[in-house]
Amino acid sequence: MKNKMFEQVLEESPKYLKIYASKSLDLIDQIDEIMSSLKMSSSDLAKELGKNPSEISKWLSGGHNMTLKTISKLEAVFNQDIILTKNKVKPRLDIDRIKLNFNQKRGKLVAMGNTDHELRPVSNGR
Repeated sequence: MKNKMFEQVLEESPKYLKIYASKSLDLIDQIDEIMSSLKMSSSDLAKELGKNPSEISKWLSGGHNMTLKTISKLEAVFNQDIILTKNKVKPRLDIDRIKLNFNQKRGKLVAMGNTDHELRPVSNGR
C-alpha cells in the first residue's frame, strides 16, 4: 500500500522535483541492471572506485545526487554508457521530426516535417 503522506508531498512538489525524482530512480535502476549483467556487487563497485561500501549503498538507494563526474566514473568501471545524450542515439525513425497526419480528403497518410515522402496505408483486403 502506498504511503498517502508521500503521495501528497509528491503531488504538491514543483514539476522539476517530480522530474528529478523520476530520473534519479531511472538512473539507479539502470546502474542496478548493469551491475547485475556484470555480476558485480556493491562491494565490488566500491573496491573499483576506491570508496566505502556504505557510500555506494547510499548512491544505489537514491541518497546521493549523482554528478556527471560520478556517472562518468561509473561508466568507466562498467565500460559502457549509463546515460545517452540525444547526439549519441541514432534512431532508425526520427519520431521527433516526423508527425503523421491523416489527410481524409485524399485518403492517405502524409509524413509532415523533415521529409515529403508519402506513406501509403496498408490495405486490409476491403
